[in-house]
Amino acid sequence: MKFHLYRITINSKHIYRFLNNTKEIKIRDITFNQNGNDSLASFTINSSDYNTVTEIAKDNNIKIINVHEFGLYEKITHSFFIKLAATFAIFFILFIVICTQFIWKITINGNYSYTQKEILDYVSCLNVTEGVLKNKVNCENIEKNIRENYNDISWVCAEIKGTILLKLQKKKAVLITLFPNIQEKSNL
Repeated sequence: MKFHLYRITINSKHIYRFLNNTKEIKIRDITFNQNGNDSLASFTINSSDYNTVTEIAKDNNIKIINVHEFGLYEKITHSFFIKLAATFAIFFILFIVICTQFIWKITINGNYSYTQKEILDYVSCLNVTEGVLKNKVNCENIEKNIRENYNDISWVCAEIKGTILLKLQKKKAVLITLFPNIQEKSNL
């Protein structure tokens, strides 16, 4: 089956004049039919030639009696199932795009001195909870506020990772100094 075709019907007394003017167009399947007192001629053309054929018919005062569209293109564009599937796909993609604009999970790593619940409660006071829009979250503000309110947390990194995750990392800095024992050195 061809992709996109037109079956055109005209009065058969004009078919030879019409064929002489459409030499560059591939016309196929010419049939002649009797419809009452009228003698009709039908032929098939490609969709790309449709505008040219209608212009030639108009220039030669040939009335197009019937136009029937058929082929794979017609089946696809007129199929209810394909329209329904395309509509479903568009709504599904739209739903996914909308869902990726929100934060759906907050995780905390590197916790040494505070519980996860305590940090999550504080972050929720900053209006950062699950389900909030990603563009309303200011990661630098979260980092600054945690450093100011929790003195023993020296490093905090708040970042939106991927499309649905806010990851807060906090680590307690431990300063370790290594000095050799002065007495042991003096004994050696």
